[in-house]
Amino acid sequence: MAITYRIDSGERIVYITTTGESNFAEWRETMLTAISDPAYRQGFNFLSDRSGETDVPDPEFTRAASQFIQQHRDEFEGVKWAAVSSNAAVYGAQRLFIALSAATGITVQAFREYEPARQWLLGMNAEHHPPH
Repeated sequence: MAITYRIDSGERIVYITTTGESNFAEWRETMLTAISDPAYRQGFNFLSDRSGETDVPDPEFTRAASQFIQQHRDEFEGVKWAAVSSNAAVYGAQRLFIALSAATGITVQAFREYEPARQWLLGMNAEHHPPH
């Protein structure tokens, strides 16, 4: 299992990539590391790519992730979160995350393909951060 992140300061996006199996503890540690990274700024958006994930997050994982966002509301307020997976079951878990995230102050959208998700985030940023 591997959950990694990369911050693109120019795009104002934190890219989270999950490959293999995942668990909440690893996800939580990756998120804490990302929001503590000196390159991270409040208001950066997130692209969670689960295209390479081999298991399906259970509802408890999804609830815990939503609670994590709520507990760190200051860091995530106003953030847009794009969730990507072509796996129908993972996509379903992402739809649950959307429902649970309504109270967290972030806007979540699920995508089946990577590039439309990235473009959605970039489009949201474009009004505040014109392309270079």
